[in-house]
Amino acid sequence: MNSLGRVLILAWAFAAVTVAAGQLGVSAARPGDDFSVKFRLTNQSGDNLLFRSGALPWEHRYNLTIVVYDPKSGNALRGAFPVEDQFRSHTELIRPGQTREGEINLNEYVSGLPELHTTSDLLVFWYYDANKLLHAGAGSYGGVLELPRRRK
Repeated sequence: MNSLGRVLILAWAFAAVTVAAGQLGVSAARPGDDFSVKFRLTNQSGDNLLFRSGALPWEHRYNLTIVVYDPKSGNALRGAFPVEDQFRSHTELIRPGQTREGEINLNEYVSGLPELHTTSDLLVFWYYDANKLLHAGAGSYGGVLELPRRRK
């Protein structure tokens, strides 16, 4: 079995994936009926974390890498690439043990999701590189979420 096959088997086993390394814990919950995915970022260090609010996974479209995969066809959905300005950032402080939450809508990341979702179960692969956005040593996080077929 190839590595993609192993990933797909693991993806079906878990509804939400949490990856924690270094100073942060980042998790994502299974997409809702409106294609929203809720993210949670927790300071797991003993120090205050100070960073740009625009670096949070849900603040800007390009902070996350999202791939929606259709195992039935073996294809990934075509990505959507909107123009986005990043001017609304401010300084954010997360104290040890504190959490910030936000959400994204998958329709902003891929095209054709509502149509395909009625014909097939889908997998949502996500990746957030906090090293580039927050600071070196913050970690990289990712996971796979199941998006069960929506019955008509």
